[in-house]
Amino acid sequence: MTRKGTQITYQSAGRNPDGDNRINLKGVPKIKSKKEIKKLSQDEDFFFIHVSDFETYGIDKLTHRHKTFFLLEPNPVTFYFSIAFDVVPQFEKAKNELSNLLRCKEQNETHLAIIFSLIFRVASIGILFSFLSIEAFMNQELPDYLKIDFRNKKMTKEDIQRWATFDEKLLSIIPEITKKDFNKRCPKQSSTLRKYKTLRDELVHLKQKKKAFASYNNIYQDILNINLSELVSIAKSYMNFYRPGTIINFEIPDNKL
Repeated sequence: MTRKGTQITYQSAGRNPDGDNRINLKGVPKIKSKKEIKKLSQDEDFFFIHVSDFETYGIDKLTHRHKTFFLLEPNPVTFYFSIAFDVVPQFEKAKNELSNLLRCKEQNETHLAIIFSLIFRVASIGILFSFLSIEAFMNQELPDYLKIDFRNKKMTKEDIQRWATFDEKLLSIIPEITKKDFNKRCPKQSSTLRKYKTLRDELVHLKQKKKAFASYNNIYQDILNINLSELVSIAKSYMNFYRPGTIINFEIPDNKL
């Protein structure tokens, strides 16, 4: 048996492909003691960075129960995606339990409701966090200081984040910014992603659609029909298409845990 998971990745604040890092650290004084670090950590205007030969990363100053610590800033896209990735086996297991129950001659209504509740919960988590990871990733791709051509206007990153729809980012804004187009390279996956986005919106707003006296029959059926593994796989493919290595999954044998 193996355990599957998602590796934490980090978003660079700057990259120089020539290897000559853009940040000049010659004038930065060296910290000589832990006491000095503690003093600087309490200064809200002082920040820390991690610099490698090719990348520059932010370091978070965080406090927990009056203890300050430093953390190389993880990319939250990793966390969002890992939640969706982790519930896929739970979803498949719950659907198998439902299949087994439906094969029984006598069905326990309480047990049926409990299993469907689990299916709905884990599917909702997987769907919502798949799209949270994608939309957070899209916002990261927007340039900080350049204005973007959008709806016949020059708009800032903040404008795009506020006003642009998912489809506008997916189909035009991100391809224009990156000069790469996932939709043309993977049209079937792009179409499937947009279809699942409709289900995501229905889950968020949960508008009543009367069918006789039942209001949510259609969305419950959509939940049963969804291929959650496919959605999670497309989310990973989309992000890695634009930023290879953003999402990295791993397997660890039980005897290595």
